[in-house]
Amino acid sequence: MSNNITTTLPVPMNEKSLGEREQLAAETLDERLQRAREKRDRLVKERELQRIEDECALLERKTASDTEFCSFTKDQLADPINRGLEAATKHQRALQRLDQTVRAFATYLEILESDLPPYSEAYRVQHLYSKLRPEIQRAVTNFHVVLATREELVVLASTLERNLSRSSAPGAHHIRNKARNGGKKKDNRDSFPHPLQNMRQDSGKNATRPRDEYPVIRCYYCNKLGHKKPDCPSLPEGKGKPRSLDPNRLPIRGPGKGLAS
Repeated sequence: MSNNITTTLPVPMNEKSLGEREQLAAETLDERLQRAREKRDRLVKERELQRIEDECALLERKTASDTEFCSFTKDQLADPINRGLEAATKHQRALQRLDQTVRAFATYLEILESDLPPYSEAYRVQHLYSKLRPEIQRAVTNFHVVLATREELVVLASTLERNLSRSSAPGAHHIRNKARNGGKKKDNRDSFPHPLQNMRQDSGKNATRPRDEYPVIRCYYCNKLGHKKPDCPSLPEGKGKPRSLDPNRLPIRGPGKGLAS
């Protein structure tokens, strides 16, 4: 008698199912993909950084070359010592002109300072401030702000300069006075009317003038109303105007004849 015995082998504990193995592989793939992306971004940034550093170095060399070329050209045109003394004199005597903006004047000082020993930033700020026009100096002082660099002073002074130019423009004073005295002008117009207004009022009064206000005509011969002495019917014959039936008609006079007074 044979017995069929089925033997089941135990599954090792470290062995995982197919689904778990696929999930683990997918997670590993995502991690590798993320690491690859980070590496790519890092390489791109490093390449961009290297390009910017190369451009900066090129600009520095070009600036140094331009500065050297400018100095060389100036040395060929004038002696360096004399040029420095002339620049120092101009730098000390420089003043902002009426037709010169703050920015243009600051640029002029910088050109002079290129031939002078380097100054501290505080001295550059104070020197520019002392050379500005008096009204701009007062405006900067009234602003009550501490300026650490010359560029800050140039920006502030340029803004105040534009404000002063607008306030002193032709017609600005008239506009301000008009706005300030806008409520008073109506009273002035009422107190002092225009001459044409008086003429219109007078003409209107004359148009509606009553009949009894017209001047009365009185004859100085008969002392009666309604006619003058030359037209008086009581005058003797030959004196005054010849009487006529129509008082509006004047008689025709012959040549050489006049009316007796």
